[in-house]
Amino acid sequence: MVLIDVAVHDEDHLAIDAPTMRTLYVKIPSQADKNESTVKLHQGEEIYTIDCGNEAASWFSRYILGMDTGLRLGYHDASRRRDLKKTHKTILDYYKNLSNNSTSEKS
Repeated sequence: MVLIDVAVHDEDHLAIDAPTMRTLYVKIPSQADKNESTVKLHQGEEIYTIDCGNEAASWFSRYILGMDTGLRLGYHDASRRRDLKKTHKTILDYYKNLSNNSTSEKS
């Protein structure tokens, strides 16, 4: 995955490139697209995402798994806050300015 390059293509699209793959243009989704889902991250943390569609899912599945299915691409639009206290306590102890707040004040 470190070889995947993501760049802004225009105000509505990302351009995603990887070796041996054609460039994937992904429309940045919105809540109006009604493709909401959750994904599990580190330590079971569930993150709200908006699914980026079948073309993106197929592209990532082929590149990472070598199959046409198996992975989905989710976009987190920051409309819902993460609770870092639940899953990242050791990181919060180390990085004193990291918090659930939008400012650098620790909550």
